[in-house]
Amino acid sequence: LEPLRDRPDWRLTIAGGGPEAEAVRARFAPFPQVDLTRLRDLSEDEVDALIRAHDVLVCPYAQASQSGVVSEALYD
Repeated sequence: LEPLRDRPDWRLTIAGGGPEAEAVRARFAPFPQVDLTRLRDLSEDEVDALIRAHDVLVCPYAQASQSGVVSEALYD
């Protein structure tokens, strides 16, 4: 995303908790377009709200903990 740092026409929300949270926070903190306020465990209502408010869902892991989110996004 470095080439896009100075472009205001995009935004990214990184959401969810995990062992890489601090590394993700450090890496993306310099980007004003990146929302890190949800970089923590989320309630089901928060997940539903994020799905409704965003255009793309990226689940970078194959663990079962994300399978419910994928199903919800497909249903919505």
